[in-house]
Amino acid sequence: MSEDFFNDLGKKITRAANEAVDKGTEFFEVTKIRAQIAGEGKAIEKHYRDIGEIVYKLQQEGTPVSEEVAKICDEILAHEKLIKTMRSEMASLKGMKLCPNCEEMVDKTAAFCPKCGSSIVVEETVEKEDIVEDVENVAEEVVSEAEEAAEEVKETVSDVKEAAEDIIEDVVE
Repeated sequence: MSEDFFNDLGKKITRAANEAVDKGTEFFEVTKIRAQIAGEGKAIEKHYRDIGEIVYKLQQEGTPVSEEVAKICDEILAHEKLIKTMRSEMASLKGMKLCPNCEEMVDKTAAFCPKCGSSIVVEETVEKEDIVEDVENVAEEVVSEAEEAAEEVKETVSDVKEAAEDIIEDVVE
């Protein structure tokens, strides 16, 4: 009787182990197929993006596209401009600037981009105090010249008045 019990137990354990292996194999195969499906889906998405980029470039080059596509291309362009503005602002906050060619952040004093090698115009930094001083100097010059011009106008008006009085006297005599 104990032999029957152990034989039955052995058969049950073997059957359970086989079922576990079958379930594990099934789970592995299903997971593998799901991963392959996801990979194929990503490949399709990449192809959609590639098509979109091609159509976008063609539209930017002037190739006629449908109104619907043109509208989407315009939206992409608006987003690109916004990104460029934000990247420029971020570079400015970091004390840097963007390369005009590759738009990589570079030091403000860099003459060439370390990424693409393009020449970069070095901006001269001007302090606010210098600007205020220049504006004040120009304002002083303008006021001085305006005062001189006003004095000349007064003299001219006086001369014209005297000439008019002389003419009136001549006419009266």
